[in-house]
Amino acid sequence: MSVLHRLFLLMLIFAALPACAANLINNPGFESGVQGMVPTGWTRWWASWSGGYYATTETVAAYSGNYGLREYITGSASFGVYQEVSVVPGNAYKLNGMWRAVTAGSQNWFEIILLDGPWNIDQADSAPGVFNNVVAGWDAHPSFGHPAPSSWAWEPFSATYGNCVSPYIKNGVRTASGNKMTVVLKIGCASLTKPTVYFDNISLMPVPKATVGLPSTSITRAGPVSFSVNFTESVTDFESPADIEVITTGTAAVGTITVEPVTSASYTVTLSNITGDGTIAVKIKENAAQNADGNGNLESAVSQAVQILGADGSIAEIKGKSDGTPVKLAGKLLSLKRMGFGYIQEPDRTCGIRVEGTISGNVADEVLLIGTLRKLTDREPYIQVGSMVSNGSAPIRPLGTNNRAIGSGLLDGLLVRTWGKVKSIGADSYVLCDGSDDVGITVIILGSPEVGVGEFVTVTGVVGIVGGSRVIYAR
Repeated sequence: MSVLHRLFLLMLIFAALPACAANLINNPGFESGVQGMVPTGWTRWWASWSGGYYATTETVAAYSGNYGLREYITGSASFGVYQEVSVVPGNAYKLNGMWRAVTAGSQNWFEIILLDGPWNIDQADSAPGVFNNVVAGWDAHPSFGHPAPSSWAWEPFSATYGNCVSPYIKNGVRTASGNKMTVVLKIGCASLTKPTVYFDNISLMPVPKATVGLPSTSITRAGPVSFSVNFTESVTDFESPADIEVITTGTAAVGTITVEPVTSASYTVTLSNITGDGTIAVKIKENAAQNADGNGNLESAVSQAVQILGADGSIAEIKGKSDGTPVKLAGKLLSLKRMGFGYIQEPDRTCGIRVEGTISGNVADEVLLIGTLRKLTDREPYIQVGSMVSNGSAPIRPLGTNNRAIGSGLLDGLLVRTWGKVKSIGADSYVLCDGSDDVGITVIILGSPEVGVGEFVTVTGVVGIVGGSRVIYAR
């Protein structure tokens, strides 16, 4: 046979492979092996007390094709077959198949098991822990609570997904914590009724998982807010706003949801026309998208929430609150930014306040922030920032004033401009005196002062408090 002829035959063989090539099970239809023996790719196991148990390849057990698996008991036993499968840690997998009970009974047990890990007989056969691993089936044990009928016709495992009591499995799907999973097909008998069950077309297939990334902003008035959505594999049909569940608090509401593809496995979800006050978060609904095998995705975790600010809030009002009061402010101007602290003020220059923490944005940016008001002894009130974002910029002009007015406390937290002669010089500050009082005002700068005593200077900065005295943090 020529090389070209061989290649042509190989192409025909691969073209004839079923579309469900993602099935991780070896010999899923039990077509390989010797009739009357354990099928190829599967391993028989049994409890130590068992006797009279059989797992064989049989034509009578076929749902499709020529063969299926027949499991039956002539004595008393708990047994079955298993197959270990290599998987990707963190990915999810769905177990399904077809089965039929020729004879069964309420005192028998029939369990389709998916172990999160390699074969372990205790995890497969020791109650009540085994029921954390049962995908579907029948068992009268009190920890499972679903006695078997006397028989049932061919049906998919999914027909009894609802009997599952495992907190780790839902609708036949389990997430792998390691690189192995084990499929177990198990029956058991300790009564007069001797069960016989047929199995065929076993499948373990990847199920897409969706992960929602961090929001494009942590605070907003009306949006837009975008989230990246990444699936563990390529999916289709993820395109409708109905695929997204929006979780809100307060009066927050979303007017528009759009879904845009980036790749076949990555998308961008954008929320816009947002109204109200509260928070919004999103999650991807179960079965919002499908992989190439038609398996729908798992429901995603809820995203990080975005704070929606429905009103600007008032700095003056906040200053009048008690220590520990939650703060939400919008439309304020960042008047000073230093390492670990800064100051914000109202655009109309009526009030300002110190902020501490991670200070986002640049001087003259309009900012939105959430945080906590702190009022501590011997310190000026300040807001401990939880989150701050910029929302454009706006002109910010200082108030011209003399030293005495600064010392009055009426200008605390505001951007001012003042002037006078240098009275004394420190390591990172100097005292400015304009004659309006005898003390003058301390000006704190970054670095060493480049002024001389007696020199007339003009300074722009924000009024703060250090040790009970007013100072200017120079810009």
